[in-house]
Amino acid sequence: MIRKASNAVDVYDYDKAISYYDQVLAKDSNNFAANAGKGVVLSEYMSKYDKAIPYLERANKKSPGKTSAKINNDLGKSYHYIGNYPRALYFYGKSAADNKEGNPDYDILLSKRIADCKFAMENQEVAPHELQSVKNVGSAINTDMPEYGPIYTNGKLIFTSKRKDTPKEKKNGLDRRYFESMYISSVNNGSFSSPRRFTLPDKGKDSKFHKGGESAVSISQMVKHYIFLKEENCMKRI
Repeated sequence: MIRKASNAVDVYDYDKAISYYDQVLAKDSNNFAANAGKGVVLSEYMSKYDKAIPYLERANKKSPGKTSAKINNDLGKSYHYIGNYPRALYFYGKSAADNKEGNPDYDILLSKRIADCKFAMENQEVAPHELQSVKNVGSAINTDMPEYGPIYTNGKLIFTSKRKDTPKEKKNGLDRRYFESMYISSVNNGSFSSPRRFTLPDKGKDSKFHKGGESAVSISQMVKHYIFLKEENCMKRI
């Protein structure tokens, strides 16, 4: 089952990988490979940091030396992203000794992650993590597919989504999701219109949509430039 889970990860089928790990854990809840594998998939590939922590913690207790840096680093990131900075620093510190170039698990951003945690702890005037709240816009915009990269300007919300754009679109072979596309919605007194697919030049339904990924990135302060990403090429619209 562990090999099947690993193969599923190789083809980006993370849900199937989780199901294989769960079958192993149902028989042995302390199995190192299953706990480590599931924890890494949840943390590193699915961004479900809070759910990853119990599995990574369990794996960490039985982790052999060659994998301890990876487990510690993923634990650090998981605690970091849920706002538990002291715990994040503890695990970042444990992984730092082995974080060297040449190590297959080398994290080039480790020093920045540590600095970010320290900054958050030293700037408590910002509302603590547990008192902050974030919520989705609502069913007018959000689906069960990923939505991100929001840009708001002149009463319009432009965002990126990996939703199914056309009835015939199939999931790609990169991450087993639909290619990302831009969408636009009108905002009026806090209400959002049903989003429609968007690109530049914007000609509504007559627009020529790109076949690959296209995402919203940023907007200039003076609202003179929109910056979009089309595959690996940035486009500016003045």
